[in-house]
Amino acid sequence: MFGANGLTPRPNSDTAPDSAQAPEPGGPQTGPAPRQGGTILRLTLLLHGLIGSTLAGVAVVVGLVAGLASLWPLLGAAATGWLIGWPVAWAVARRLMG
Repeated sequence: MFGANGLTPRPNSDTAPDSAQAPEPGGPQTGPAPRQGGTILRLTLLLHGLIGSTLAGVAVVVGLVAGLASLWPLLGAAATGWLIGWPVAWAVARRLMG
């Protein structure tokens, strides 16, 4: 798969472009059109992993600074931050997709 030095890829006969297989310019497109809705959903899920956990952590730190020391208020703060992460992640995904 890689060339002699191990860093640069060498051409593979299985993946090398073949002029007989290349589509003609202006010809019909093959395959389904990309669905933007599914892409935004996947991006939202990915971003929520980062944004939701960050906001949950920030909410817990704010709760600790405010003097909350018991389990349930801190869990509520973490859950609130995690829930607020969903619309934030969706808005960021929409902005990134244009």
